[in-house]
Amino acid sequence: MEAYDPGTAAPCAYPRPIEWIKQIEFSSRCNLACHYCPHSKMPRPKLDMSMATFERTLLWLTHFRDAGTQGELSLQGIGESTLHPDFIPMMQGVREVLPDHYILFSTNGLVLDEEMVQAAALFHIRIDVSLHRPERAVYAVELAKKYGVLGVAGSAAATTPVDWAGQVDHPLGVPRYPCPWLRKGGVSIMATGKITTCCFDTDESGVIGDVAADPAIPILTQPWHLCATCHQIP
Repeated sequence: MEAYDPGTAAPCAYPRPIEWIKQIEFSSRCNLACHYCPHSKMPRPKLDMSMATFERTLLWLTHFRDAGTQGELSLQGIGESTLHPDFIPMMQGVREVLPDHYILFSTNGLVLDEEMVQAAALFHIRIDVSLHRPERAVYAVELAKKYGVLGVAGSAAATTPVDWAGQVDHPLGVPRYPCPWLRKGGVSIMATGKITTCCFDTDESGVIGDVAADPAIPILTQPWHLCATCHQIP
């Protein structure tokens, strides 16, 4: 990826309405404590999304699907989605709402089992495996290969590190480039059902709404405080 000069980027008007759900955080729990991730010090609740909140989230997905603005969807947040006890039926629920959209999830692979991978294959969902613990994740990689759903398996934290907009003490190894969230009106749904501006939101300071609200009522998004220290430019 080429370096991005924010001074030459086309301006983007804010605030702007949100147009798609970019990410759903099935769980904000994690079974690792990587030093290059803010999760271990994250002050917001660490829990699994309730099925009631998930059903409300599906209503939001349906709204943006029908509006023709819903893009690809990631089924993870700041946590390990495969820890959710209803992970498989949740994958199915999302696919039923978005039958033709590109869907993926990223996992550390530590609890990913054959049943989950079979379901991902059935629902045409790609699996990216982050090799935070490669000696333990190799089984997940081989399973995803076996069922033809492996996307990327790599150590991005080492090869293209980020510092989570200054939230962790870690080298920044990626160039600056336009934010794929703000510029396209994308948001993340937290495990609590809160709607946040950014996937880097560890303390809910980027929250702009909740799935309990009516998706037909516009919600506006705009740059927030972490944008000042992020490698992605609003």
